[in-house]
Amino acid sequence: MARAFDAAQVLWSPYRSMEQAVQEDPRFQPQGDEVFSSVHHPGVGRFSTPGAVTRIAGEQRRPAPPAPRLGRDTEAVFRDVLGMTGTEIASALRQGLCRVAPG
Repeated sequence: MARAFDAAQVLWSPYRSMEQAVQEDPRFQPQGDEVFSSVHHPGVGRFSTPGAVTRIAGEQRRPAPPAPRLGRDTEAVFRDVLGMTGTEIASALRQGLCRVAPG
């Protein structure tokens, strides 16, 4: 079947989980100015991380930033997205319903 797909110029690949693809496919490994780069995520470790897929001609691709720390945006999401008041947010924090990132 692979030969038939290749002959017909069909875009195909054997099934792999995302974890398998990132670990096994050399195109996903950090290689200079590629989409994936090795990034240190504070408190978690170093992982191959995707950056911007598009590229502007003549510009170098910027390195991918680390993911935000868990809880970093909790208060902003509660306030700006859910419309909660400061009192409601404080109550949720006191009750242990959520946490904010230290710092």
